[in-house]
Amino acid sequence: MQRKHKGIIGGIIILIILIIALFLLLGKSTDDKTLEDQENGGTGDQPFISQETIQEIIAPIEVDQTPVDPTERYIRQRAKDFTERFRSFSTNNKNKHIDDALVYVTNSMAIWVDTNRLEESAEYKEVTTNVISTKIESVTNAKAIVTVGIQETDELGVVLQRHARVELEKRGNNWLVNGFFFQ
Repeated sequence: MQRKHKGIIGGIIILIILIIALFLLLGKSTDDKTLEDQENGGTGDQPFISQETIQEIIAPIEVDQTPVDPTERYIRQRAKDFTERFRSFSTNNKNKHIDDALVYVTNSMAIWVDTNRLEESAEYKEVTTNVISTKIESVTNAKAIVTVGIQETDELGVVLQRHARVELEKRGNNWLVNGFFFQ
């Protein structure tokens, strides 16, 4: 029996030695490959791309250096601010979006904006609006028309993109919205 025990113990020891040797050999080859990749700038399976190659791939970005007229910048900003406030709403905010939008509009436009108040409902609805582009179509000393690109996201995450025309009138020193039309 002792011989049998010695044979089993010897077999277990040999098996353990083989497992350790195998583990060391596999670990060493992986470490060598990782070290070689790091020396060459790679990251394992990912190919190495030099900074020079990246610069060749990326085309230089041309920036429009044309000075922006402060009045046009203000008109664009007013159209953007009105649109984002008027079109962003929630059934839980008691029509705050309407109250916020009223500071941007003429008296006659305020009547129309006020008709867009939401009725209280048990069903939750929300829309978040971001203006993603603005383009001045025309501008005079008294009137301006701006096309705004709009991205609206509802409470379910559904995204809708569309355009609207924002008409503004100059009243005193302020530009006020006097028309809003989806295109």
